[in-house]
Amino acid sequence: FGLLQLAKLHVRYRNEPAMALALVDSALAATPLDSVLPGDRPYDELARFYASVGHLTRARDLLAAAAVNDSVLARTLGPERAWTRGIIARAEGRVADAERELRQAGEALVCTMCVLPDLARAYEGAGKPGAAVAVYERYLTTPWFFRYEADAVELGWAMKRLAELYDAR
Repeated sequence: FGLLQLAKLHVRYRNEPAMALALVDSALAATPLDSVLPGDRPYDELARFYASVGHLTRARDLLAAAAVNDSVLARTLGPERAWTRGIIARAEGRVADAERELRQAGEALVCTMCVLPDLARAYEGAGKPGAAVAVYERYLTTPWFFRYEADAVELGWAMKRLAELYDAR
């Protein structure tokens, strides 16, 4: 988790996707997913990361592995999987699919604010700045005890984007 957070910081704030990829790839080389208990494998988080840096084939492969892993565990991760599909759809330019999947995830995830920055970015990509503003505002005002996890990567960036959208109005 911490390494993924660090990698996201390299992408979001330093514009260093190569460094972020090197961090995640080296961690996966040192600790392959098949060496981790099936219930602890972060397929979705990794798929979202790889999609966010443009490695769509790797993201799709991880999404497929997640489905196999879930079938072995006899579990379904509906909202988490919708979030992942939404991020991949957004990276592929499938704006309507991204909006639908991310909205579904946002309505059903236990963490009521975690997916909101991604949903706001999907609205921005769809040319819906008003909807993006509403979602960024919701992200910033939603109370969540563990919000520091998402805020570590998203808070500053969301505030900056919201200010830019306000200025554009």
